[in-house]
Amino acid sequence: MNITSAKFTEQGSIIATIDDQVMTVPDDMGNRHRVMIAEWESAGNAIEPYTEPAPDLVEHAAQKRWEKEVGGITLSGLVIYTDDRSKIMISGARVAAEADPNFTTQWKGADGTFVTLDAAMIVAISNAVSTHVLNCFALEAQVLAQIEAGTITTAAEIDAAILAMGD
Repeated sequence: MNITSAKFTEQGSIIATIDDQVMTVPDDMGNRHRVMIAEWESAGNAIEPYTEPAPDLVEHAAQKRWEKEVGGITLSGLVIYTDDRSKIMISGARVAAEADPNFTTQWKGADGTFVTLDAAMIVAISNAVSTHVLNCFALEAQVLAQIEAGTITTAAEIDAAILAMGD
């Protein structure tokens, strides 16, 4: 068997790569894999301390952008949902509003109450949601550029950049 790495975890076990398989081995000399690791150590190899892998910053940025995108906005005191279903419904209402300037509809607000929206307000909501989504993607692009440049290096910095966007 071929051991290529071994690292101690904070829980007292060892994460080892043995024959190209990563496995968790108890730090117990009664375990055959632990005995093999001890022999590997005696050949001059060292068990390193285990550290959590760094988060995938690009994936983290995409996740945070998505959370911001679907997190909703407030327009004229009305909380507007921006999840994918709501965006489809807003687009449909906009089509109706553009076809009929006298169009009105009952819209259920985030607090559960219904409000009457006229065509102009529906268009304003649609524009605001579209701007919000575009801003979220633009912000993600800026964050990715900063990751690439090395000026953003942690998930916390991504979180702060996304949070700074506001509604």
